[in-house]
Amino acid sequence: MSGLNTKSILYQLDPRLKIVVMIVLTMVIFTISDWWILALLVLLSLGLVKLAKLPLAYCLKKLRSPAIMVVFMLVLQLLMTFHIDALWHGLFTFLRLMIFMMFCLVLVMTTTQTAFILSLESALQPLSKMGFKTGAILLTFRIIQRFVPSLMQEANKILKAQASRGLDIKNANLWMKMRLMIALLLPVFVVAIKRADDLGNTMAVRGYVLNQARTPYRTLRRMK
Repeated sequence: MSGLNTKSILYQLDPRLKIVVMIVLTMVIFTISDWWILALLVLLSLGLVKLAKLPLAYCLKKLRSPAIMVVFMLVLQLLMTFHIDALWHGLFTFLRLMIFMMFCLVLVMTTTQTAFILSLESALQPLSKMGFKTGAILLTFRIIQRFVPSLMQEANKILKAQASRGLDIKNANLWMKMRLMIALLLPVFVVAIKRADDLGNTMAVRGYVLNQARTPYRTLRRMK
């Protein structure tokens, strides 16, 4: 499964509303201290997955890598301060982070990148009217939206080229994987620098001025 699920109820909602709800839920997640509230949040996350029409197995697979990293950090903390309270606190923290990442996954899978950028622009409009320069923030997110997928494709091409030359990445030891990672990051870094230079030249040729008022090509409908 890949891409957005455009048939779900959550996809049809205003992206600004979804982002506001996400901020509120994040504040609740990291301020609660009761297990029963945490259990309700677990049920809420499963309900949102159902409303988003996302397979639960797919969501759990996406969370596997960050879950392993969080467990590793919590085990290290437990070894340094071994106590039964530390064990329960670590479990509570683990569930917090998993619920937060589940909410983030649902948000990402039900909101297009363009809608997210437009929502951010709409949220920053009051700050821009107060004199704050928000153009740099919006430009940064737009560049990330445009070029990060391209860099990921470039990295995938390099990995396939390395595999076609006989490099067995999956069965390599840790030291070899570190060397292969360096060999991967170097050409990707060079490509990123080249594209950034091309982008800067293109923007200069077209007379782009940061923080200048512009007419948007796409706009969000007013929230009812």
